[in-house]
Amino acid sequence: MPATDPWRLDRLASELVRARHALSVPLARCSAAFVFRRGWFDLGYARASDHARERLGRSGRWVRDLGMLGGALARLPGLARALCGDDGGSPIGRVAAGLIGRCATEATLDAWVLLARSVPIRELRARVAEALAGTGGMSGGGADASIQEGAENEESDDLTQLLLRVPRPLRAAFDEAHRLHEAVEGRPTDRASFVEALVGEASACEPSAGAEAPEPSPADPCSPRRVWNRSRIERYLAEVSGFWRSLETQDRAPESPEARLARTVLHRARFLSRQAGEGKPEDLDTQLRALIALENDLERALGALLAHMAERRAWSALRFSGVGHYGEQRLGMSRAAAESRAWIARVVSRSPALKESYESGRLGHEAVLLLGRLFAEWRLSAPEQAAWVGHAEILTIRRLRDEVARAMRLIDEHNPACPEASVGDSLEELRAACPGAALGDPIDQQSPACPCGALWDPTDGHSPACPRAALEDPLDEHSSARPGAAPDPVHGSSRRGGSVPTDAQWRAFLVRVPGQSRERVRRLCALAGATPDVFPGVTLRVKLPLDLAEAFKALVTRRGLASILLEFVEVWDASPPRASDRIYIRDGWRCTAPGCSSRKNLEDHHIRYRSAGGDDKPGNRTCLCRFHHQQGEHGGRTRVTGTAPLGLKWVLRTGAFQNDRAI
Repeated sequence: MPATDPWRLDRLASELVRARHALSVPLARCSAAFVFRRGWFDLGYARASDHARERLGRSGRWVRDLGMLGGALARLPGLARALCGDDGGSPIGRVAAGLIGRCATEATLDAWVLLARSVPIRELRARVAEALAGTGGMSGGGADASIQEGAENEESDDLTQLLLRVPRPLRAAFDEAHRLHEAVEGRPTDRASFVEALVGEASACEPSAGAEAPEPSPADPCSPRRVWNRSRIERYLAEVSGFWRSLETQDRAPESPEARLARTVLHRARFLSRQAGEGKPEDLDTQLRALIALENDLERALGALLAHMAERRAWSALRFSGVGHYGEQRLGMSRAAAESRAWIARVVSRSPALKESYESGRLGHEAVLLLGRLFAEWRLSAPEQAAWVGHAEILTIRRLRDEVARAMRLIDEHNPACPEASVGDSLEELRAACPGAALGDPIDQQSPACPCGALWDPTDGHSPACPRAALEDPLDEHSSARPGAAPDPVHGSSRRGGSVPTDAQWRAFLVRVPGQSRERVRRLCALAGATPDVFPGVTLRVKLPLDLAEAFKALVTRRGLASILLEFVEVWDASPPRASDRIYIRDGWRCTAPGCSSRKNLEDHHIRYRSAGGDDKPGNRTCLCRFHHQQGEHGGRTRVTGTAPLGLKWVLRTGAFQNDRAI
């Protein structure tokens, strides 16, 4: 990218984002129709977020926000013109249009648009919150209930970043406790929700008034570094720049590849918008995917441009605090989208295989983010990176998340001073840690000699002669199949976690015995405290609301992260196992339908129905959520056949899957 002048780079970004604004209108129309019809049900998904993640490469929040925007555009035609700048003013962008659509009416729309063009997004968001709460401002009391639904629980982009310097095992303990939080909550949760639960649990265990607070444990080598409060800085930048009005008066950029791409996208978008929002759920899914493919083309170019601007330190010249601030205020993108697109551009520039797959559209944004994190931790060779990329192209995002989490756990638990020592999760360790949950007995008396009878039934004719050999991870130090040489987590071809996992290794990672998280966190915290100088320090970054960030930092400073995690898992992982839990333990206490994130309302499904002669052996049973059991399998939206756990084949209207891999 030859341009270096920050103002010329800004003009190029503006060309791309104008085309992105134009795409927002048909995208919003399609999303609104899809949400109204609950089209994800017909396509075999229990949640809108699961469909968005697996089919569209977007988040559930993205679909919800666009659906609400689509409803607002239908009520307020002038909002679409303001979004794109077709009303004679500057484009207000998707973020501002979505905020205005929640509270504006025909009578107040012009006032809201004028406000959006004269104040920062942070202030606009606060004004909208006041209007919705009825505390003043230009409230649009006539807004549809469907538009306002869920606005109170909106995930705010106005977050601060807390930095914690921790040893690797303590980061692994944090991630393990987070997975426990997701399992108990019955849904995927972000770090902010998890930290809120940590603070609440720790506050309940605080000493009474007048009692002396405990000193941080020696096993707490955690150093809170700082909390970034961006709002004050960004308010100052808005004032000194005159609300960035000088950028609005610049001429449009001269002919460039970005301008040609924008024109191509606009031409294609006009064609696709003719039928946008019409048809059956399958048609809407196809329309959304086609429009998102165009948006991805724009965002790949925009991400490269943003990364180049960051390298040239353009933010200080343009009077922005960073890429997220610039993306939200100047480009009408969410902060998370702008930051992730710029980060992806930097990541793919270092991996030819990842770049080729990303630019061709075979890998979406989240898959590249996951692989980028993995490649940043492991020094993988070019062939190994290519193997991971090819593997990820046919996986569901759900499974790719699992496999990256497994690889990160391996490197975080590796002890450089003693490669033979690791926390691990061998089946013997699970039995020793949780004697009440013995995997062979009493859960399954059919194979008393084998510790994994709950996972496999050696009498069903489908399990290997040694089921443990199929489920254990040959790259885990505690595995009987472990190679003779101690693997190196950073160098050499035998690195642990650097190779692509097999189906059996992935399934072994999912096994969750009650009490397992408690024992793992105990050992990880002990490992971090016993050898704090051995493990390299890593920065744990957590984005939180300002008040929660300050409370968490004070709590960690006063009591230490390890002691907080230990108290949390003691309370949250205290339920004893039951004999009927063996199928849920094997399947990780979550639905086994491809891409499904459900962890609650779980039911034990017989693959071959008992009415058709099916038996009660583990190979004929799998864990499903209520939707995929009653409306999916028994309602005709999905179909599963085969033998659990590794031989199940799923058929959805969007394709066929085995072990969360497209077939």
